[in-house]
Amino acid sequence: MKNLAIGHRLGSHPRILLPLLMVSVMSTWSAAGERASDSAGAWSATGSMQDERTWSPTGSLRNARFSHTATLLLDGRVLVAGGYNGLESMTSAEIYDPSRGRWTRTGSLSIGREEHMATLLQDGKVIVTGGYGDLVGPLTSTEIYDPATGLWTTAGDMNDPRWWGTATTLLDGRVLVTGGVGISGGQSTCELFDPATRTWTYTGRLHTHRIIHTATLLADGRVLVAGGQGDLGQSIGTAEIWDPATGLWTAVGRMQQARARQIHSHLPGIGQVSSLPVEIRMQLPRYPTGQLWWPEA
Repeated sequence: MKNLAIGHRLGSHPRILLPLLMVSVMSTWSAAGERASDSAGAWSATGSMQDERTWSPTGSLRNARFSHTATLLLDGRVLVAGGYNGLESMTSAEIYDPSRGRWTRTGSLSIGREEHMATLLQDGKVIVTGGYGDLVGPLTSTEIYDPATGLWTTAGDMNDPRWWGTATTLLDGRVLVTGGVGISGGQSTCELFDPATRTWTYTGRLHTHRIIHTATLLADGRVLVAGGQGDLGQSIGTAEIWDPATGLWTAVGRMQQARARQIHSHLPGIGQVSSLPVEIRMQLPRYPTGQLWWPEA
């Protein structure tokens, strides 16, 4: 499994590690998105991204890394944790201060990890869970970072080891982790983390094994999972929605184009708050197209 991980990393990242943060200033589209029919969970094609982006450099990371996480903190700073430096899974973490354009070292993780999951908790702390460790393989361990002290503390382990999954903070403060790679490959299990007890419990399973997919919190508290990669390495075009009231997943409309390693975001100011569409884009240059998903009204 480790050899597979290295192959994927070198296939999607430069072999020469550059510790330079680049901030996107402008990205334009060649055509406006088009709303689909009023059918529930509908996808519609949107415009292709033009190659008209301007980048500006800022301070360099203290340590070159990739396969790490970057989490926006409540005060506007950014926490980067773990990753891979070409030799080993990393424990180090750094904080970026946008007012100064500089990085500073902060407390280190207790174990080196890469391709892990991280998300901001409602109290401003950051949870990091799972990932892959060079010395131990897929991880179940969880750590929580406190920006006030710059230190990490351990929390309960996940039930299943996983990397290349997703972590989403829910409206009630819990964290939903989905899919990812386990001991024997892609998996469909999902778990919930309770910050009050710092423990994990199982919830409903995905209908499909997924890795490197996206998970988006919707305005009504449900979670949309889309795309990703399947057991045979194929890109997935299906999507599912998790309902916190039942803990179950429901299949929704297929994307018009299967994709993995995509990026996703809400589009603000379109329609009612309860029906904001989710935008799914693929990284350039492979798939410059985007798709919109419209929740039911």
